[in-house]
Amino acid sequence: MSKDFLVRARGAVSFLASFFSARGLEESRAKRVSVLFLVPLLVFAFYLSFMRGVRDSFGGDYARFMHFEKVRLANFDQVYWNIDPRLLFENSDFEKGTLENWTPEGEAFLYQPVGEDVLRENRRPFFLNIQGRCFVGTYDKYAGVSQGDGPEGRLVSAPFTIERNKIGFLLGGGRSDPEQGLGRQAAVLEVEGRAVLEETGRDLERMNLRVWDVRRWVGREARIVLVDEPSDRPFFRHLNADWFHYYRESGIRRGLPAAEDGYDGQFFYFLAHDPLLNAVRDDPRRALLFLDHPGYRASRIGFPLLVRLASFGDAARFPAAMVWLVVLSHFAGAFFFLKIVLFYRKSPLWAFLYVLVPGFHLSLYFGLPESLCLAFMLGGLNFYLRRRLPAAALLLAAAVLVREMALPVAAAAAGYEFLKRRDLRAALWLGGSVLPYALWRAFLTFRLLGLYGWETFFQRGDVLTLPFAGFAELFRLIAAGSYRAHLVPTAVFYVFLLGLAVIFAGILVFRTRNVFTLGLALYVLIAVSLNYIKMWVDMSNGIRASYEVFLFLVLAFVSQEKPARPWLKGGLLVFYAATLVFSAFVLYTGRFFRSVFF
Repeated sequence: MSKDFLVRARGAVSFLASFFSARGLEESRAKRVSVLFLVPLLVFAFYLSFMRGVRDSFGGDYARFMHFEKVRLANFDQVYWNIDPRLLFENSDFEKGTLENWTPEGEAFLYQPVGEDVLRENRRPFFLNIQGRCFVGTYDKYAGVSQGDGPEGRLVSAPFTIERNKIGFLLGGGRSDPEQGLGRQAAVLEVEGRAVLEETGRDLERMNLRVWDVRRWVGREARIVLVDEPSDRPFFRHLNADWFHYYRESGIRRGLPAAEDGYDGQFFYFLAHDPLLNAVRDDPRRALLFLDHPGYRASRIGFPLLVRLASFGDAARFPAAMVWLVVLSHFAGAFFFLKIVLFYRKSPLWAFLYVLVPGFHLSLYFGLPESLCLAFMLGGLNFYLRRRLPAAALLLAAAVLVREMALPVAAAAAGYEFLKRRDLRAALWLGGSVLPYALWRAFLTFRLLGLYGWETFFQRGDVLTLPFAGFAELFRLIAAGSYRAHLVPTAVFYVFLLGLAVIFAGILVFRTRNVFTLGLALYVLIAVSLNYIKMWVDMSNGIRASYEVFLFLVLAFVSQEKPARPWLKGGLLVFYAATLVFSAFVLYTGRFFRSVFF
């Protein structure tokens, strides 16, 4: 290695140290502007490269970031893409309340069809996904009387000529498996007297949409046969069926991939079609077709609204809009993160710790808006520090609408202003950032009143328990060998990181009490109080739900009133070095992604 090279290397290091020093930025406006642009740009480039890598692994398809579930994607057709289709023949949807154009054989179908009044009187509170008022449900007889699972028989439709390429219908009840002696509950298509297609129940009371491709028999005579035969199973020994029609498949629907398992991004996609849930206002139970918990999912309305605005209402652009909003939010988040660091006259190099937050990698992989919530949150805190309270309140309100986990920051800021600074005006501005979210929850309660009643206003994901109880259950299952073995290293490593974060949070709160240390304390408390059944059972959930801890540790440190002791600064850097090792384990080896998702 030549002497000239060493001299140049030392010069380059010296230049970078000077360029990124807090004092150097204060002395040069040009440097400050350059750093404010350069650091967020580098962070954005990092997440952009990650997004492109994931997209390439998805075959270039943005829609696959949503991880659509087959059943929900199919059921979504009934609400938005397949409305009022043509029936196969008159009364093929049973809406006349009679068996006109149908012939019962045996006893099972003698008292069909039934309506919701029958279900209510028979105390069968299942959401069956009835299309209209009436359906075939062979468990029920009439109001006040159920015939149970005993009767058997067939229901045969009048002959009709197949005129289109696809037939859709709803089917629920028992799963047929004659080889295991489970009997037969099924819908059968007969063409010219020969059975050509058959679908059975799936041991679910709720009817799901099924579609038959019948193009090879277009122009030929057919009929539908519903079958309810005896069964050895202890439950679901009956058939539910409804709404036989010619299925219209949307061009958008054809472009969306589906799998057996879905993820949270699909719910934001569904909500972007109708953020105000207008399509289910007459029957809010229909929201259950595409949302697992409508009151909870629809409460996070900020992201679907932004997706709709960014794509100009074009549903074909929703997947790309979702992914790009997440990626671009990292530029904004890193920008405001850096602004806060510089406000406290600390080196901008601290801002590069932004890329080590493990939850951000997972959020982008699933097309989820945690980073968008953070960008609004950090923007609000940046304006709060500069006492631009209306702007701070507006951005904090946007953060809460994207994800209610921004509420602790709004509460910490409002409480600090009221209790510590005695500034009632500032407290009202910051506390008022919660008002849009409260108004939205009130509207949502009204919209879903027939589904949840007044509980909608307070509905949450039920993710919290006593502090450390979730960890205790996680390690109990690990010790018993009941936890997925390939995820044990990830679980142990991440819980170790959160344990260190608890220690640092206690130290930083003891040294200085401000908005950032109080926010850190709240987020650490939430992280260690996440329950097992909803969060740690799947490490990706827990990692995404605790991302705030990693950022507020930096903000709590740089905002300390007293100079940091060398051991504290060194300890924090060791913590982030460990986080780097964890993130590299997650990202660059791919073990976590492959073991969980592939």
